[in-house]
Amino acid sequence: MLVQKMPLPSGEWNVVQLPKEKDDTLETRWMSTTMSDMAQTIVTYDAHNADLYSLKNEDDGKGKKACTGGFSSKVLSEGRQNGYPQLTWRSLCRTASGYTALVLHKSIAGNQALYRFRRTFPAIPSRPEWLLWIKYSRAFSVCDTSQPLLHPCPADMATTES
Repeated sequence: MLVQKMPLPSGEWNVVQLPKEKDDTLETRWMSTTMSDMAQTIVTYDAHNADLYSLKNEDDGKGKKACTGGFSSKVLSEGRQNGYPQLTWRSLCRTASGYTALVLHKSIAGNQALYRFRRTFPAIPSRPEWLLWIKYSRAFSVCDTSQPLLHPCPADMATTES
């Protein structure tokens, strides 16, 4: 079960849950009310213990194709979070027309699902803004009520569950 702090930091956001393209995926998308910033949470069910580096490489491959002006990707952290593997990275995209986007990615491979978060900045954010979102992504967690000793849920889950 995904544990995601609400509300999102840094302003007002409109949220929509997108129709499922596949029966096993649920996407929630937030759009900033003041800018073209976007955040997404994607839960893919029945993706047992997914290989996070394969997913990163797949995302990076799509980025390299789309970002004809330049693309880079850097792992920010990897390891275990609440007993589950996690990978956090950023990608930077530049198109030939000069558009720049910075994306913060976080993926957690749970026992029953794959949990992904993306925060897309349509321009390079200020350092304080970037650090705010890094801190926010660190609070993402996956817990399991059937295995509370291995993957405990927060005590205040009613206010943090999404």
